[in-house]
Amino acid sequence: MGFIRRSDPVKLEDADTPVENEVVCIIEESDDGNTVEIICVPEELIIKDEPVEEVRAEIKPKAVITSTTTGEQFGTWTPILQSSGNISINTRNAFYTKIGQLVTCTFHIIVIDIAERNNSTITLNDLPVPSINSTGITGSAHFSYFKTATNELTRISGTINGNDTKIDLWCERQGRKGLQLLTLQDIQNNTVLVGTVTYIANS
Repeated sequence: MGFIRRSDPVKLEDADTPVENEVVCIIEESDDGNTVEIICVPEELIIKDEPVEEVRAEIKPKAVITSTTTGEQFGTWTPILQSSGNISINTRNAFYTKIGQLVTCTFHIIVIDIAERNNSTITLNDLPVPSINSTGITGSAHFSYFKTATNELTRISGTINGNDTKIDLWCERQGRKGLQLLTLQDIQNNTVLVGTVTYIANS
């Protein structure tokens, strides 16, 4: 598009009143440069291109909700494998969320040292908040991955009693029926335990 401006006023007439004004001729060109149309109009009727203001949307990241007022919490916890002898572990991660009275914990731990291997049972201790005061089982643990001393174990699970912060660990062994308690004979150095815990808290 091009413009040809005439400096001399020209008389323009509409249906009612003749007016004198400066005329601008607009030249429309095709892509190949050939003239398509020439239109002459008063200058004040020309709509000039105005710069478009750039608008940038501001995106804010979601904040983690940690409101004790509403009972919603997020944090870390420190799992402990407890037995008759000392068990040292390396905690790769251990997180928990609490919404109302529902608590969900995750854990990834690796055994790095066992003082003595025997038939003593093992519990997973120090849940972030106590379970609800009840005479029954108030939650459970699911082990999505485990690597133990032998291939004898086919499954590991856990249960949480009322008003407690520990998980009783159970297992299934090849050739045996039902669940047995997990013992020090079932783990060794470099044993890996990965899982999720869900239970109802006291408040």
